[in-house]
Amino acid sequence: MAKFDELSEHTLNGLSDEKLINYIQAARDAGAVPAVMKAVGILAFRYEEITRGRVTMKVPRDDIEDVTGTILASAISSAFEGSSVGEFRAWLRTITQRRIADYHEERERHPPGEGLVEERGSDDDDTGGRTLPDPKGGPDGPVEIKMIFQSVLETRSEVHRRVILLTIEGHTAKEVAPLVKQEFPKAKKMTEANAHQIFSRFRKDMRDELR
Repeated sequence: MAKFDELSEHTLNGLSDEKLINYIQAARDAGAVPAVMKAVGILAFRYEEITRGRVTMKVPRDDIEDVTGTILASAISSAFEGSSVGEFRAWLRTITQRRIADYHEERERHPPGEGLVEERGSDDDDTGGRTLPDPKGGPDGPVEIKMIFQSVLETRSEVHRRVILLTIEGHTAKEVAPLVKQEFPKAKKMTEANAHQIFSRFRKDMRDELR
């Protein structure tokens, strides 16, 4: 197996795209899967704004951030086999197109108002049986992504968890605020802006953990 020296996240952030791809190749040749995922994650997030721009042209405004996050999670959990920046951009563009297509197929199956993904679980289940949309668009997405989601979710208060889960189900911040106020008397000051901020912070923490 090829010799491989794993670099810190700080060092990787300072590498150019070309050098980062060379590092990904070296890590892959050495079988260092966690190092590959970390480096691909750093590279993918450099293209976050470009990815969001592509999503903006194809997805309703309220769902842009969710779809963008799903694309980046899918990129991190997939295997980039190319050797150049151009190949990486084409690979990420393909993932973007597929996840956007998945999004529209899901909306056809579950129109807004029905909840994008919903299953009833046990009464002891914190998420009420709800699951995240699979990052790979299939039934066997990486367990690690779901574990990270659950660990970040558990750091939130009961009210904030409800805001996050309602948002993931497909509700807008404007819809979430009154629903949460109805369920939790202590959240009577919840506003649309509050709901949006709570989910934005959750999304940022998810991105940080995935990095």
